Amino acid sequence: MGNLRYHGTHVYYHFTDQTGKKQKLSFKLSVDKIKKDPRGNETFPAEAHELKRRIDREVFLGVWGLDVDTTPSRLGLKEAFTLFIKAYQNKNTVNAYTLAYDKLFEYFDDVNVAVLEEDDMLNWRKELYETHPNKTTVEFIVRHAKIFFAYLEKESFIGRSPITKRVRIKPVDSPIVIFSDEDIEKLWKGLKAKGYTDAYNQLYFLLLVGWRVSDSCDLTRTKIDHNRRVIQHYIGKPDKTWEYPMDAKLSRFLAKLPKDHDPYVFLYRDYHSLGKLFREVIDDPKNAIHNHTELSIHTLRKQFTFNCFRQGVPLEICSRLLGHSSVKTTEKYYTYWDTQLLRDGLTKSRKGRKAGGRKAETFRKRKTA
Repeated sequence: MGNLRYHGTHVYYHFTDQTGKKQKLSFKLSVDKIKKDPRGNETFPAEAHELKRRIDREVFLGVWGLDVDTTPSRLGLKEAFTLFIKAYQNKNTVNAYTLAYDKLFEYFDDVNVAVLEEDDMLNWRKELYETHPNKTTVEFIVRHAKIFFAYLEKESFIGRSPITKRVRIKPVDSPIVIFSDEDIEKLWKGLKAKGYTDAYNQLYFLLLVGWRVSDSCDLTRTKIDHNRRVIQHYIGKPDKTWEYPMDAKLSRFLAKLPKDHDPYVFLYRDYHSLGKLFREVIDDPKNAIHNHTELSIHTLRKQFTFNCFRQGVPLEICSRLLGHSSVKTTEKYYTYWDTQLLRDGLTKSRKGRKAGGRKAETFRKRKTA
């Protein structure tokens, strides 16, 4: 697929042909001033994006010669996925879809996509639930497979997507797996015992703020204002940058961190490097951490949310701290009735009460005349 680029103030469509030679196509669009988003990336006019969408498929099919013998009735699953993957340039997106595709291809081999039916997909989904231990991963795979077939339907490679409302992903109604208070202390002690100080600092920061790992990897010292006690936080969209508040504890923690990694605050710049050390400590049998196979770095974000709920933080404020665009997102993914949360509520309900169910202050001696 092609990319939009500026030459001066004119917009061009860049792509590579089947011989490996780089080509460019003029859109004959110009702007007075090139605008950039908060991350410094160039933004293009809406007309340019519209033209790009119109020619993407034509250039894609024509340049690579994929439309010669490709018809909906003879399109294999492997070839269909090749078309799909090349439509995405983001590496993380490709990896995500590849995971889903591997599970799909293991079951269906290289079957013709036009013959897949709803019952076939239902059986595939059922087998995933039976063989895969992590339900969240299964839902992740099915979700991306659904997008894959939606793409094939949109591009007219198949008549109708075999994934319909009957395989819609249902919200997880089972309690989420998070660290117990004892296990989180074991994690910190394990990291320090192995000398992983940098990993400890970054993981502890994630627990303090509830950010995603990628956000902590991109954090620079220029974004931290200790005087105003805020962090310039990028949520996920160019126009969604806001000031994340720091309390006294977070401010002291960041101020004490070594400045060996300037301009970045933390050493680890990707999920995999940090995740490797995390798994080494979590899976160590000496630490005896419960449910260690179902815990991940992202669990710290859930742990932060759980701590908010446990301390009585309103859902709207918790949603804002997590960077969700809607409170409904927080409700959908994080407001599970965890057993520990229910247990805490049961304990709090008895505080300040004596036998008989009355509040302690009601047991006062009556004044006599």
